[in-house]
Parts: sequence; structure tokens; C-alpha cells
Amino acid sequence: MRRIALTLLTAALTAPLAAQQPATLTGTWLINLDYLGAPIYWRLHLTDTASHLTGMLDTDPLDGTHTGNHIKLLAKDPKSGYEDIDATVSGNTISGTLVWLQEGDTPDKAAPHSFTATRQPEPRTGPPQRVEFTPTQFY
Repeated sequence: MRRIALTLLTAALTAPLAAQQPATLTGTWLINLDYLGAPIYWRLHLTDTASHLTGMLDTDPLDGTHTGNHIKLLAKDPKSGYEDIDATVSGNTISGTLVWLQEGDTPDKAAPHSFTATRQPEPRTGPPQRVEFTPTQFY
């Protein structure tokens, strides 16, 4: 009886956490980065294999991990810069801080910037569709 009660209690406590975390982080995400008060948009392509993440941040290859709803990513520019991401996942949203060192900058110029990323819908599959448009109002 105790075992059943403990199992039910554990399931009740972890259900809200499971509902917030998507089954996989694989997919395309759109990052909205607050860079000195101005928004910058980047594409984040992730492949989730168990707790290991790989992919691309804009044009930079990245590698990282996730544990529960916490993710840690490091994207390295082929020339000299990097982006270091520390964030949490809640449903189809990733939010946290991104430390961005641009090419040619010294490490003391790297500063944290807040960001939010939202999952982008998968493209529709199947053949292209043709839609006939017939105007009803003329100006």
C-alpha cells in the first residue's frame, strides 16, 4: 500500500514538470536576443540525442547538454568568436542568457544578454497547393 501511495505521489509531483518540457528539443527555434536594447533574431537548429544536443546557431556549429529543463550550449564561430547559452525550457519556449563574443573582440568584451527562443512549426509535408484567388472588391 505504501509503495502505491508513494508512486502516486511521485507521479503527481512530476506531472507538471513533464507537461512543461517538450518530448524532444529537436527542431528549429527562433531566438529573439536583446542586444543593448535592440532585438536580434537568430535561427537555432537543435538535434536532441538523449541528453546531448548538437546543431547550428545561425551559421555556427554548437554542442551542448540538457538535464531536465536546463540546457547549456556552446556555439563556436569557425574564425574566433563564440556564443555560450545557459537557459531553461518551458513548453515550446527557451529563455535564459547568452554570452556573445564577436570575432576580433577580447574576452573582457563578452557580456550576457537575455533571450527568448520559440519553437518554429514544422513545414507542411506533401505536394505544393495551388489556390485560385478571385477578387470581390475593386478600388
